[in-house]
Amino acid sequence: KDGLPIGLELPYNKNQLNFRTKVFHLKNTKEVEFKYEIEGDEEIREFGKSDNIVFNLIPGDYKLKVFARTQWSEWSTVPLIIEFSITQPFWNNPTYIVSVVLILVLLVFLYLNYRTRKLEKEKLYLEAIVQERTEDLVIAQEKSEELLLNILPKGIAQELKLKGSAATRKYSNASVLFTDFKGFTSLSTKMDPIELVACLDEIFGEFDLIIEKNNLEKIKTIGDAYMCASGIPKEDEFHALNIVNAGLELIEVMNVFNSRRVFEGKEKWDVRVGIHSGELIAGVVGKKKFAYDIWGDTVNIASRM
Repeated sequence: KDGLPIGLELPYNKNQLNFRTKVFHLKNTKEVEFKYEIEGDEEIREFGKSDNIVFNLIPGDYKLKVFARTQWSEWSTVPLIIEFSITQPFWNNPTYIVSVVLILVLLVFLYLNYRTRKLEKEKLYLEAIVQERTEDLVIAQEKSEELLLNILPKGIAQELKLKGSAATRKYSNASVLFTDFKGFTSLSTKMDPIELVACLDEIFGEFDLIIEKNNLEKIKTIGDAYMCASGIPKEDEFHALNIVNAGLELIEVMNVFNSRRVFEGKEKWDVRVGIHSGELIAGVVGKKKFAYDIWGDTVNIASRM
């Protein structure tokens, strides 16, 4: 028994054990029989004369007992005992399992956190794009509204957007104003085309401001003619007063314009203004390019005034 290993631990992958037993001080050792017993996770008993035995064991704690019987059939009463253990694989170690579970939980948490942050960034990015697109749409809509209001009166434009059409209305009392320039055809042949258009743009731009100031509605321009009305589309009891005041201001604008022309040694533009009040019809015409227009004897007389 001397020299037997104490606290022997074998790794799980070294579980094939080969035990060799020797006896001494006997004349005929070949006649000796051996009996092996293993106590532990596996109960094994082996008999035979062999002094060499091999076990394949699962991980666990074991106690090997070796008995010997001589040729006189006497079994040893005190066996040779060897205690040893085969360690569990590392993946069966509770500490390892807990560590793996914790690592997996940590990895899942990190992945979910990464996905959450990535989704949050994508959400913010998409929100920024949506916000930008919304702002662009709002700006585009405002520009469309502005352009539409430059073509049609506000109430008519709203009705057209909501219904797809605008009702034609008859007004019992409204005023119409026409302007044009005396000898414009002859004047246009003498002037540079670019200068001519620039002068018209300047004059009509000033006219637009006066029309807006006096609550008039610009109808259209035709060549050198400028046409507007008062008391439409919203009726106004002061339509005649407003349109007369506007006509006087238009003349004043042309006086200032002609003063500059004379100073520059250029030919004057003589304006003619005609006004008439009475019944008229107003409505929207066109399918692609809408136009708010007016008709009736009041319009015809104003153009001839």
